[in-house]
Amino acid sequence: MFDIIKTDYARSTKRKWSIVNYFLLCFSSKGVAAVKDYRFSNWLYRKKLFILAKIIQNRNIKKHGCDIGYNAKIDEGFAIGHPVGIVITGEATIGKNCTIMSNVTIGAKEGQNEGVPIIKNQVYIGTGAKILGKCTIEDNVTIGANAVVLKNVTANKIAVGVPANEK
Repeated sequence: MFDIIKTDYARSTKRKWSIVNYFLLCFSSKGVAAVKDYRFSNWLYRKKLFILAKIIQNRNIKKHGCDIGYNAKIDEGFAIGHPVGIVITGEATIGKNCTIMSNVTIGAKEGQNEGVPIIKNQVYIGTGAKILGKCTIEDNVTIGANAVVLKNVTANKIAVGVPANEK
């Protein structure tokens, strides 16, 4: 009988601590808060509440310094290291478990209507990287700091340089 009480107590305290940790993480990390604002604006966009979605997007820009289009398709596990300077165009697609650091731009080339990047699963994008135009970043790719990616990157590679080369 005491074993049942001990395990029940352990479960309840573990659950309480995980809830506390969740709220601490949400309110202390600007990256998590920026993703949370994007998720809310995207939810409003899918419910066809475009004006409210734009208001939440503008709040995200002003509060966190991060411009993520409310109609971008971003899958689960998306993480932002530091939200300042991040720009993700509205039509971009980002897969599961991707990490983006500060000052990253993901969007179309200026003056061209070619398309936007498609970023697949488990991609790490370093500080200051630019991914521009219609290109596909495959699974398990690392993009180095300040790299400029203008063409496709194959799976399990590292892309560095201006313009980016695979290694």
